Amino acid sequence: MMLVEMTRNVQDFEDRMVPEIPGLMSLAVYLLPNRDLADDVVQKTLIRAHEQWEDYNRDLELGPWLRTILRFFVKTEIKNLKRSSHNRRKYKEAFLHAMVPDSNEERTDRGGPGDHLVNCRKALSEIAQKIITLKYDEKESCSGIAEALGKSVSWVTTTLSRTRKNLKICLERKMAEVPHG
Repeated sequence: MMLVEMTRNVQDFEDRMVPEIPGLMSLAVYLLPNRDLADDVVQKTLIRAHEQWEDYNRDLELGPWLRTILRFFVKTEIKNLKRSSHNRRKYKEAFLHAMVPDSNEERTDRGGPGDHLVNCRKALSEIAQKIITLKYDEKESCSGIAEALGKSVSWVTTTLSRTRKNLKICLERKMAEVPHG
């Protein structure tokens, strides 16, 4: 009996959702910068609708309810994109600053983004510093690094990923300490 009711609920959900999907997709594509992100948002919308299906009042129109859920996920994705874009810009500035030597007259101990990157790299473990140097300064491939260190490629990629994460955390902390003038 319970299985029959669950099957009926799933069928009811599917029957009512399928006609709404093209409209949700069109709205998501219109509101977001790319189709992959729109697909993700529509998928999240359908998952959330399914999770809340038991609480949904079947007498109400389905479209507005689904679009409300979709708009929530669109707003979240747009916030994430803005945050990601802002962070990428900060890291790019820090990287470029670290790679371009200052002239003697311009050089001051201002604690700029490049200095933060240098300091964060110095704070890494010896092996992490070596991997970063091989990968980014000497342009070595992960398999080349693995061979040079006598480690597996998997170990190198995992360690490199963790090291980049640690650098990111360090840079975020240091950038947050910089007074904005």
